[in-house]
Amino acid sequence: MSNYPDFLNATTAAPACRGVDTTLFFPPRGQDSTEAKAIFRRCPLLARCRLWALDQPVTELHGVWGGLSHVERIDLKRVQLRRWRGGPGEHHDQMVQMRANGATWSEIAKAIGSTTESVKSYWKRQRRVRRIAQEQVAA
Repeated sequence: MSNYPDFLNATTAAPACRGVDTTLFFPPRGQDSTEAKAIFRRCPLLARCRLWALDQPVTELHGVWGGLSHVERIDLKRVQLRRWRGGPGEHHDQMVQMRANGATWSEIAKAIGSTTESVKSYWKRQRRVRRIAQEQVAA
C-alpha cells in the first residue's frame, strides 16, 4: 500500500485537506468524523481520492479518506472483499492488466485457472463497487 497518494502531492493539485491538521482525519475509535467529511465535500479531488482509498487494503488504510470512514469503506467494499481462495479476486491485478491489454474473458479465465462466468461475475461486482463510490461522490 502506498502511504499517501502521489496525486495529492502534485504541484497542480489543490486538495481541500492540504494544510488541515491531519489528526482530524484519524479520529479515535467511536468518535465522530463529520468535520473531516465536511472538508471532503468541498474537495475537487474527492472522486479520485475515494477511488484510491477503495483500492487500498482495508486492513492497512485507516482514518477518513475520500470522505469515507474506515468502517464505511469496509461496508462499501463488502462485495469487493469476497475473494475466495482460488477465485478471480486473488488475481485482481493480473486480470486488470490482461483486460487493459485487450484479453477476452475466456483468456483471462484460462490464465488464472477459473471459469469465464466467475471472472465476469467478479468483474461485474468490481464495477458495481466503483459505481456506488462514484454515485456517492456525485450526491
